[in-house]
Amino acid sequence: MIKQPGKFIFFTLYLIYILDLVGMVFVYIIVSPLIINPESSMLASNASLGTRNLVIGLLFATYPLAQFFAAPILGDLSDRFGRKRILVISTLGTTLSIALSAISIYMNSLSLLFISRLLSGLFAGNLTVTQATVANLAPDEKKAHYMAIFSAVGGIGWTIGPFVAAFLSDPKILSFFDFATPFWFLSLLFFLSFLFLIFSLQEPNKPKAKQKLHLSKIAPNLLSVFKIKNVLVPFLASLFTIFGWMIYQGFLAPYLIEKYGFTERWEGYAYALSSLFWFFGGMISNKWLLRKSPAKRAIIIPMFLSGLAVLLFLVAFKSYWAWPLMAAANLMQAIVTACFFTLFAHLVPPEGQGKIFGSWNAGFALASSLGPFLASIFVRFQINLPYLIAAAILIITGFYYLMWYKKKAAEVP
Repeated sequence: MIKQPGKFIFFTLYLIYILDLVGMVFVYIIVSPLIINPESSMLASNASLGTRNLVIGLLFATYPLAQFFAAPILGDLSDRFGRKRILVISTLGTTLSIALSAISIYMNSLSLLFISRLLSGLFAGNLTVTQATVANLAPDEKKAHYMAIFSAVGGIGWTIGPFVAAFLSDPKILSFFDFATPFWFLSLLFFLSFLFLIFSLQEPNKPKAKQKLHLSKIAPNLLSVFKIKNVLVPFLASLFTIFGWMIYQGFLAPYLIEKYGFTERWEGYAYALSSLFWFFGGMISNKWLLRKSPAKRAIIIPMFLSGLAVLLFLVAFKSYWAWPLMAAANLMQAIVTACFFTLFAHLVPPEGQGKIFGSWNAGFALASSLGPFLASIFVRFQINLPYLIAAAILIITGFYYLMWYKKKAAEVP
C-alpha cells in the first residue's frame, strides 16, 4: 500500500514543472545579448546581424523542438518502467545538461551550447511525467484541484524566469555574476529536486513491464484529433493562433534589443510584464468573461485585438510605446487561449479530451521551435517583418474562426 504523499512531494513535482519552463525562458534573456553583441566570442566578430539572428532563432528552437519529441516518449516510458525511475533519470539528465550550458558559455563554444540546449529539451519532456505523477498521487476527491495547479505554476515559471535570468547575469549586482550564473543556479535546483525524488518519492504506479512501447503510434495518436469534426475548425484556429503568437513572443527578446536597445535587465522586465498580463487575462476569463458569455462568442474580439496589438509594433518607434502593446497583446492572447481550452472541454467528449490537449501541447512545442526560427529568417529582410507576418496570421485566423462561428450560429434554429 502506498503511503499518502506529503505536501513537499507535490511541491517538488510542481517545482520541476516550473524549472522546465524557466529553462526555456532563460535562453530568451541570456542568448540574445550573448549572440548579438559583436564583442562576444561565441561568433566571429565580423558575423553579420542576419547571421546572428539566425543563430538566435535556431537556439530558441532547439529546446522546445526536442521537448516536442521527448514528452510523449518519456510519458510512454513512465507507463512501462514507473514514474519515479523516469523522473529521477530525466531530472538528473536535466541537471547535467543545464550545467553544460553554463560550461559552453565559459568555453565560448556555440556547438556545445547547441548540444546542451538539445539535451535540456529532451529531458524537459518530463513535464508529461510530472503531470502523470501528480494525477497518480492526488486523492480522487482533490484530483481536479491538484491538476489545475499546473496552470498557475506554469504562469509562475514564465513570470519569475526572466527576472531570475536578468538578475543573476548582471555583474553590477555582484561582480561574479555573468551569463553562465543563471544556468548554474537552475542546475543546482534541479539537483536538489533529484536528491529529494530519490529519497522521498514512492513509486505511484505499478510498472507494466510486459507492455510494449509503441513509439510508432505517437504521431497517429496526436493526429487523430483532426477526426473530431465538431472541434476541427476551433482546433485548427488554435494551432494557427499559437503559431502566429510564437513568431511574436519567441522573437521578442532580439526585437527589443535591436529596435529599442533594451539591456538584458529590461528584457527581464519586459517578459515579466508580459507574463503578468497573461495572468490577468486568465483571471479575467475565469472570473468574469466566461461567466458572462460563452467561450464560442467571447473569443472573437480578443482574437482580433491580439493581432492588432502585435501589428501596432510596426509604428511603435519609441521604446515606451512597446510596454502597453506587450501588456495588451498578452492580456488578449491569454483570454483567447482560455477560451480555446474551454471550447475543447465543451465540444470534445471526455474520452477524447486527453488527445486534444496532448495534441495542442505538442503543437505549442512545435510552434515554439518554428516561430523563433522563421522570425530569425524574416528579420533578415526587415526588422518589423516577423511582427507583420505574426499579426497577419492572428488576424486572418480571427476571420477564419468568425466565419465558422457565423455558420454555426445560423444552424441553430
